[in-house]
Amino acid sequence: MASNKMTTMNWHKYFIPDYEAGTLTWRIRDDMPTEMAGKTWNTRFSGKLAGWLSDRGYWTIGIGARKYRAHRIIWEMANGPILDGLQIDHIDRNRSNNRLSNLRLATGSENHRNGNIPSNNTSGVRGVSYDNATSKWRADIRHGGRTIYLGIFATIEDAAVCRQAAEAKYHGDFAP
Repeated sequence: MASNKMTTMNWHKYFIPDYEAGTLTWRIRDDMPTEMAGKTWNTRFSGKLAGWLSDRGYWTIGIGARKYRAHRIIWEMANGPILDGLQIDHIDRNRSNNRLSNLRLATGSENHRNGNIPSNNTSGVRGVSYDNATSKWRADIRHGGRTIYLGIFATIEDAAVCRQAAEAKYHGDFAP
C-alpha cells in the first residue's frame, strides 16, 4: 500500500472522480508505449470503474506495480497532497464508502478513535468493562497517552453514558 508520504502523482491523468458516489472511473489513456497498447487498454478499461474491494474492505486501485487506496486518491484529487503524519478517516467507519463528504484528515490516534469496538470487548460498549471485584461496571478512556478512570457504575447503561460524555469531551469530532 502507498505510504503516508506526500504524493506527487497527477491522479487527474488517470481518473475521472465522482465525489458524490465516492468512485473513480478510468480516463482514456494516450500515453501508452504503442498505439496498439493504447487501443487495447482503452477498450478494456477507459470509462469503467477503477479498482477492486480488498479483503480488508478498502477500495483498491493498481497502477503499474503499485496499489493505492481509493479514499486517498479521491481526497488528493479534491484537496491536494496528504501531508506526512496525516491519514484519511472514514467518518462512518465504512472503509468502502469513499464519498468525499465521508472523508476527513486525521492523525493516527484520531483515526484509531473512530475505529470499531475491539474484538476482545465483552461488554459491547467501548471503554466499559465489568469489574469482578466490585460486581459493577467500570468506565475508562484513553487520552494523551494515559488512561483516565471515569468511575464505577451499578448499570452498564450508566457507565456507557459517562463514557460517551468523556468521548465528547476528550475526542470531540472523532468520538465514535
